[in-house]
Amino acid sequence: MNRAQRSESAFRFEGFYFERQSQRLELSGKAPKGDRLPTLSWDWRRLSESVLEVKIGVKIGHTSEVPEELEVVLVGRFSRAAGPDDESAVANFAAVNAVAILLPYAREALSALSGRGPFGTFVLQPINVVELSKTFVRSRPTGARQIRPAKKRSVRHRIGKPV
Repeated sequence: MNRAQRSESAFRFEGFYFERQSQRLELSGKAPKGDRLPTLSWDWRRLSESVLEVKIGVKIGHTSEVPEELEVVLVGRFSRAAGPDDESAVANFAAVNAVAILLPYAREALSALSGRGPFGTFVLQPINVVELSKTFVRSRPTGARQIRPAKKRSVRHRIGKPV
């Protein structure tokens, strides 16, 4: 029997917590027209040799038709179950796999928040995390700075292009 060899570190999802959930009305009168596009922020850090935290934030802006802004920031904790401690594999896991694991929780929270408001439920459409992660600047997150110093902490992206 052939078994596939993995070069990536294996991580176990330990759980998550919300850092922030907010819903507010933007009544300034100045609002863009068009679709409510999500903005994604992402960061990660090592808590120890075998534990890392990955933070994602999803913000939905207001429009002239829907003056509601939504934001969810959540942090997932992952522990290394097995595998080599290859820094590039850890950074790849934090940018792709961890984000893909955490996005459904952010999607549900956004739907729950907006469902309580007067403008209808917002449903975050599926996101191709592999393609999105190609736009991440992987030298900026806190975890990368723990390896070598960098200037900025987190990276914000419009889904599909950097902000």
